[in-house]
Amino acid sequence: MEETKQIKTLACSDFEISNRQTCHFFSTRHGGISTGNYATANMGEHCGDNLQNVNFNKRLLCNKFGIEAGRLNVPREVHGCQSLYIDSSFLQQSQQKQVELLSSIDALITKEKETAVAVTTADCVPVLLHAENLGLVAAIHAGWRGISQGIIAKTIEHICQREQTTPHEAGFKFLIGPCIAGENYEVGIDVWQQIAQGFTAKEQELILKKKTGDKFYPSLATAAFLQASEFTTKDNIFLQDTDTFTSPLFYSVRRDGQNTGRFLSGIFLKESTLK
Repeated sequence: MEETKQIKTLACSDFEISNRQTCHFFSTRHGGISTGNYATANMGEHCGDNLQNVNFNKRLLCNKFGIEAGRLNVPREVHGCQSLYIDSSFLQQSQQKQVELLSSIDALITKEKETAVAVTTADCVPVLLHAENLGLVAAIHAGWRGISQGIIAKTIEHICQREQTTPHEAGFKFLIGPCIAGENYEVGIDVWQQIAQGFTAKEQELILKKKTGDKFYPSLATAAFLQASEFTTKDNIFLQDTDTFTSPLFYSVRRDGQNTGRFLSGIFLKESTLK
């Protein structure tokens, strides 16, 4: 294994400038040691890749950002709406217990410094957020099921209840990461109806990029943007606008099938803003 390898990542400069207390990343498929369909920087533990390679890739990512490998927290997403706080009590648990707690979770929240929360995707929408007034960050996995079930709103509700605050007082800023573009995301009427039910007719027009016969092409990024806009002003919502289906930088299940890699979208609070 080549210790000199370095994971290649992308970021959103506008979000970075607006959120100096945080560091965020979108890992690409380049710089790791996975092979075949997973080449080379697969971060997904549950998609068929060699687990040793995945763990090595994650260590490379941690080395890149100067955080401890044990402080990169990734849930096993199930396209649900459950969120979990990564707090001091969680960090004190055994590795086995942490794995149990991370099971069936689609959003992670933390106030711990130098502790990354991240989600794996390969077409779904990764949503990162920073609440400067709370000293808090979160990572949300939002596929069409999560969008239709309101995972963004439920994560915000969890935060506000625990912190005893309101979205306005929290000062949320969102970053919507690389995901499949609406023009390339074909679904049937059953899926479209479930996505559409939470939006007004006008919003549905914005989300639906095209319709061909009984095939619908919704933009999950637009849907996530509209849902996030319920909790902050639109100038506090940023986009890393890359289509995973057409970009060679990212894994895409729609393009390559289930047996391909996953990339990580993560965020953490810096110990110092000088980093």
